[in-house]
Amino acid sequence: MKKSIVPTIVLGCVLLTVPSFAKNSDTVNNQYREQIIEYTDKEDKEIIPYSMVITTGSYRGIEYEKYCQLTKGNGSKVNFWIRNDGRYPVVIKINGGNAVTVKAGGQGYTSTSVGRFSKDYKFTASCPQGGDINIDYRIVQRD
Repeated sequence: MKKSIVPTIVLGCVLLTVPSFAKNSDTVNNQYREQIIEYTDKEDKEIIPYSMVITTGSYRGIEYEKYCQLTKGNGSKVNFWIRNDGRYPVVIKINGGNAVTVKAGGQGYTSTSVGRFSKDYKFTASCPQGGDINIDYRIVQRD
């Protein structure tokens, strides 16, 4: 009788711990789900950084430039998002193309495909009117 009680207790403990791991996993997913819903409910075109964040930050000055070496293994697309907190419109580009103008107080992004082999990418943000820019930026590589 004693020999069957110990395995029963062990089995009961195992069965009680498995749902707790599943619950923790679900909690993490719900946190991300809430964040994704928060971003997708916005009317503007803010990207959702759910893959690899290359760089993020703020910049004030004449022109923002960032060089990054990217490979397709980290994602087939790269997005360059900004929020323009300045007084003038800002033009953002990747490798001199895919230009998008973001008006003062607005936000926007541009994207391009990432090549199969490692390649240097140049991200720029500048004011076509020649003034200073004030931006928050995020560069994200994703599928």
